This record gives sequence, C-alpha cells and structure tokens, in this order.
Amino acid sequence: MKIYIAGPMTGYKNFNRETFILMAGELERRKYQPLHTAYMPNGLPYEEYMEKSFELIDRADAVYLLPKWYASKGAVREVYFAHTKGIPITESLSMLEQFRSEMKNGN
Repeated sequence: MKIYIAGPMTGYKNFNRETFILMAGELERRKYQPLHTAYMPNGLPYEEYMEKSFELIDRADAVYLLPKWYASKGAVREVYFAHTKGIPITESLSMLEQFRSEMKNGN
C-alpha cells in the first residue's frame, strides 16, 4: 500500500526533511511504501514541488498527515487534491491499518 506523506516544509530547518524521513521509515517498518517530496533538491519553483506532489498523490492509496499540516499552504492543497480524488486521508497510523484491511477485503 502506497502512502503519501504530507506536511509542512517551508519555514522549518532543512525543510522538515528529518520528520518526513523518520515517518517514511516508520511506514516502511509497517510494510507500507512511503511517497513524499522531501527528497527533492532545494531551489526549485514552488509549483514544480506541487506538481510532483500531485503526481505522487495520484499513485497513493492514502495520505498520511504530519503534525501541523494545516499550517502549510502546500499540504492544504495536497489534502484538497487527495480529497477530490477520493483518496483516504488520516493523521493516524491505526487508521492506515484500517484502510489496508478494507482494501484487502475489497471495501
């Protein structure tokens, strides 16, 4: 199951990459495939980051929200995009387990 990680980056030390990488590791330990844009280089135009985010969300089975995601203009856009696509969104690892169970059962 592919999980897109959304959260704040702008205004954080090293663009909050450590938090994204730690969560990606946690998701991998739980047998998920994490997707995120924190690996992208600094200095690209904002819309290029957003385009890549939308591409990854299109491939995701769910979106996991990092703390304070709501304070990020980009994360809010990602949530809206995922919502319009009908992709489940959560801030809870236990909800990801529920999503996975539902997918296995064809719900």
